[in-house]
Amino acid sequence: MIGPRAEIAPGAKAGANANIAVRAWLGWGAKVGEGAVVGARVNVGGGTEVHEKAEVGAQASIGTFANIGKKTKVGHGAQIKEGAVTGSGARIQHGVDVSVDAQIGAGANVAQAASVGARANVGADARLRFGAVLGAGTKVGGKGLLRKHARVSALASVGKGARIGTFAEIGHGSKIGNEAVLQGRGKRHHETPRQS
Repeated sequence: MIGPRAEIAPGAKAGANANIAVRAWLGWGAKVGEGAVVGARVNVGGGTEVHEKAEVGAQASIGTFANIGKKTKVGHGAQIKEGAVTGSGARIQHGVDVSVDAQIGAGANVAQAASVGARANVGADARLRFGAVLGAGTKVGGKGLLRKHARVSALASVGKGARIGTFAEIGHGSKIGNEAVLQGRGKRHHETPRQS
């Protein structure tokens, strides 16, 4: 179903049973898969693919050449920048900002007001809680957890299954190992010595 005042640019396609809501906009060559939902006043950039049964909430913005995975849910007002990729079943909640070329793994859950920096990589089933911030080029391993307002600076990495506490700060370029548990409440964790 195509809603009133929705605009579909040349070369854009909507699959069977896709729902393009009122005033939504699909850019040149954008593809919306079978049974997918694009909410009211959503902008989907040219060359972007919203896979089958994915849902994009009202007033969200999806940049050019982004890839929204199968059964992924993108919340109201979320900003997914150009080239960003989400795996199947990911949850990007309302107000989240996912920067250029970032990758969100299958089943990952990024809570409201979280921010994912350019070229950051969030592993499968990882969870970023309210207000968590990932700097540019950071990596969070599968099933990793960043609690409320945790900050991971640029080029740092957090291992698989690691848990980062509320308000904890991980320094630039730091490496946090698999299954590590770091306390929060303003504690700073500095760069880990690299082994030769």
